[in-house]
Amino acid sequence: MTDLIKLYELLKEKIGEETAKLLVDTISKIYSNGYIKNEQFIEVIRKLDEFARREDLDKLSNYIIELSRAIEGRIKSFEDMVKFEFSNIWQELKQLSGKIEEIQKNFATRDDIKRIEERIEKIEEEQKNFATKDDIKRIEERIEKIEANQENFATKDDIKRIEERIEKIEEEQKNFATKDDIRELKEEQKNFATKDDIKRIEERFEKRIERLEKMILGFYISVISSILLYFIIRIFLH
Repeated sequence: MTDLIKLYELLKEKIGEETAKLLVDTISKIYSNGYIKNEQFIEVIRKLDEFARREDLDKLSNYIIELSRAIEGRIKSFEDMVKFEFSNIWQELKQLSGKIEEIQKNFATRDDIKRIEERIEKIEEEQKNFATKDDIKRIEERIEKIEANQENFATKDDIKRIEERIEKIEEEQKNFATKDDIRELKEEQKNFATKDDIKRIEERFEKRIERLEKMILGFYISVISSILLYFIIRIFLH
C-alpha cells in the first residue's frame, strides 16, 4: 500500500492526477487478483521510478489500461460462466433437495420408534399371561390322566341301572317269607303236622332263610358299595 502511494505521487507529477490514479488502480487490481506475484509487483514499481519520459509512461499507462480492460472482460466472462454453472448447480441442488425431502417423508422419526417400542412393551407385558405350548402340553397330560382314571368311575347310567336292579329286588322281596311268617306257619302246623314234618319243614325253611339272609346281606353290601362309589365319584368330579 505504501509503495502504491509513492508510485501515485511520482506519476501524478509526470502524467497527471487522473491518469496516475487510473494506472495505480489498475496495477492494484492486477496485484490483488493474483495475476502478478509480489516480486513482479515490486519490480514494476522499481522500473516505473526509473522512467523519465512522459511518452514511456503514457505507453505503459495505455498498455496497463488495455490489459486491465482485457482482464475485466475475462473476469466478467468468468463471472457469467460461474453464475451460469452456479445456476445449474443450484437447480440440481433444489431438485436433489426436493427428492431428499420426499424420501425423508418415509423415514421413521424418534417419536415413531418410541411409539413402536411402547407397543412392543405392551405386547410383552400382555404375553406374560399367555399360555405357552409347554403349559398346554402339561394340561393335556393332566387331562389324559383324569380321563384314564374316569374309565373306572361309575356313570349316572350305571347308578340308574343299579337302582333299577334294587327296585326289582325290592319288588321280588314282597313275596318272600319272613321269620314271622315261618313262625306263624310253625304254629299252625302244630295242629296238623307231625314232628318229623315240622322238623323237615323247619330244616327246609332254615336253609331257605339262610339263603335269603345271604342274598339280603349281599344285596345290602352291593347297595352300600354302590352308594359309596356314587359319592366318591361326585367328590372326584367336583
